[in-house]
Amino acid sequence: MVEKVRPHYLHIDVMDGVFVPNITFGPMIVDAIDRMTTLKLDVHLMITKPERYLKQFIEAGADLVSFHLESTRKARNCIRFIRSSGKKCGLAISPGTPFKKVIPYLPGLDFILIMSVHPGFYGQKFITPMLKKIEQARAYLRRHHHRCLIEVDGGIHA
Repeated sequence: MVEKVRPHYLHIDVMDGVFVPNITFGPMIVDAIDRMTTLKLDVHLMITKPERYLKQFIEAGADLVSFHLESTRKARNCIRFIRSSGKKCGLAISPGTPFKKVIPYLPGLDFILIMSVHPGFYGQKFITPMLKKIEQARAYLRRHHHRCLIEVDGGIHA
């Protein structure tokens, strides 16, 4: 059904009930989705210590993997692992995290995921000040010739 509108990716939010209060699903569901579609799976890990589960999500079929900078002290290790697995790597940042915190990690990233709502709750309104963060990220990436893409997640409508 989703494939009829020809999206580039299928974005899957994974929540652990710790990093964010809600719980969604784990690698088994990602694997089931992967077997049902030819779309690339963009797996957004809203989980504490993502380094513990990267291998399982990659083996389950994740093509792009993002995790929150705020969720781990081992961001560089996570980036290296994702990239060494041949997958696209992204770093997600919550509304309260300044863009400048991402800058040291940019050389290892394929994309950054700017949260335009607070992670973990469906149906929130877009946080308008995040437009400035998106503009700041875009300007920085252009100025420094980074090929990193920008994803925006949450509260987006036509």
